[in-house]
Amino acid sequence: MERFWKKVDKTDTCWNWTAYTHKGRGMFRMHKRMLYAPRVSWFLAHGVWPSAYILHTCDNPSCVNPDHLFEGTQADNMRDMVAKARQAMHRGEKNGRCKTDLETVNKIKSLLQEGLRPCTIRDLGFNYSLVRKIKSGQNWKHTEDLPNV
Repeated sequence: MERFWKKVDKTDTCWNWTAYTHKGRGMFRMHKRMLYAPRVSWFLAHGVWPSAYILHTCDNPSCVNPDHLFEGTQADNMRDMVAKARQAMHRGEKNGRCKTDLETVNKIKSLLQEGLRPCTIRDLGFNYSLVRKIKSGQNWKHTEDLPNV
């Protein structure tokens, strides 16, 4: 217990973890295992291991203040993320799997609005699968330059 709390800065309402972190989350070695520091904090405060996720009311992943922690499920975590607008929306060219650009998408939408069929647009050198997904609104539906067709 003493070894754990030595790694915590309690100068603020959030008690920040000052030792090793992984992706912004505090990590603590206990019983030959690396554990998330908020889970250990929960255990030290309540005497039992959390049954599910440990969520933060303060949205500070390095905080281990037991008053800022609560148990929840994966669904609770996702609802909390959406409610607090913390989800990353990587659309269009910002998506790591993107294989085209906005200019090409607008050209395809323009051709679709002119009445060209996807197979005709494919014959002009555009990827058929991309054309179909743009036409159905499955891909690039967030673009506002030209409406979906």
